[in-house]
Amino acid sequence: VHQTSKEVRLAKKNKKAKWNKKSEYTPFPPPQQPRKIDIQMETGEYFLNEKIKEKKKILEKEEKEIEKRKIKKEEKLKEFIPPKEENIKIKNIKNIKNEEGENKEELIERVTGANKGIGYGIVRGLAQQLNGATIYLTARNPTLGQAAVQQLQKELGDKKKSEVIFHQLDITDENSCKKLVEYLREKFGGLDVLINNAGIAFKQSDTEPPSIQADITIGINYYGTKSISNVLIPLIRKGGRIVNVCSQIGEMNGSYCKYKKELVDRFRDIPALKVSDIDQFVEDYKKLAEEDRRKEGGYPESAYGVSKAAEIALTMLQAHELGSKGITVNACCPGYVDTDMSSHKGHLTIDEGADTPIWLATAEGVPNGAFVYLRKAIEWLH
Repeated sequence: VHQTSKEVRLAKKNKKAKWNKKSEYTPFPPPQQPRKIDIQMETGEYFLNEKIKEKKKILEKEEKEIEKRKIKKEEKLKEFIPPKEENIKIKNIKNIKNEEGENKEELIERVTGANKGIGYGIVRGLAQQLNGATIYLTARNPTLGQAAVQQLQKELGDKKKSEVIFHQLDITDENSCKKLVEYLREKFGGLDVLINNAGIAFKQSDTEPPSIQADITIGINYYGTKSISNVLIPLIRKGGRIVNVCSQIGEMNGSYCKYKKELVDRFRDIPALKVSDIDQFVEDYKKLAEEDRRKEGGYPESAYGVSKAAEIALTMLQAHELGSKGITVNACCPGYVDTDMSSHKGHLTIDEGADTPIWLATAEGVPNGAFVYLRKAIEWLH
């Protein structure tokens, strides 16, 4: 059959249309309509701006979360009222004599907790044992400090051999510490014995995050003790004493708190030790507490234990540095005493707990640079 060119083209066209209809497949789809594209999208700026906006939203959200945590932490710190920092100052301490063998004017500075517990027991014991002493009991809260002095006078009555006077002090406040120093320098010209009994411990039932517990506990027990000591040490005369009331929980790798070996070894060479080394020790712990990685870092979980280990280390460093000036420095454990801090589970009375600190502050022949429990020097590094 002869077909013209026109018929051939028409047949091919019909065959192609029939095949497309059957398979519903178009090998060569018609070109899409051109899209309306924003010039920013065409240049890539659109995508860049969108990514920047998305990243900004993420960063803003993170910043808000950080700010919320910071505010919450600050509120917790504001809500917390530290133990009332108490100070004792005593003159004419019995059994401590000057080079001529005469009783010299003595000052004992006692910090933290003298309105109750072990601190109150120390004040009471000193007031009963020392003839003609002047004891300055200082507190962060004036009302509580005055009440403690009145209670002491009421309890002792005629048994009180020394005068007890109140003076305000907050060991975490630099200005408060300076005011006390100026007062003591102007009124007495010097200081003879400093007893630091600063201490705070959170209960196991407390719900504050580890970072907050670390900040508060280390801030008072270590940094507070260091601050008040630094400003008062220049006033301490030759033959003076410093007693830092600590705890056996401060022993490193003892019965309570376990550390990795390299942390313990930091404190074995006292002559080479620096205050900055102790600061770094507690700051590393605080960072790990923030990240909740204390065990991975080789520390115990107890912020109280770490703070007391740092305080004992500070004691050893003070003893090494001040020994040439004739100043005796020791740390001590009062024992497990029946107080608020122990939830009244302790087996020792307040007077029994106060015995060793008083002995270290007043007796002759005490050690220097030791950690003392029940009047005996014990090891604190294991």
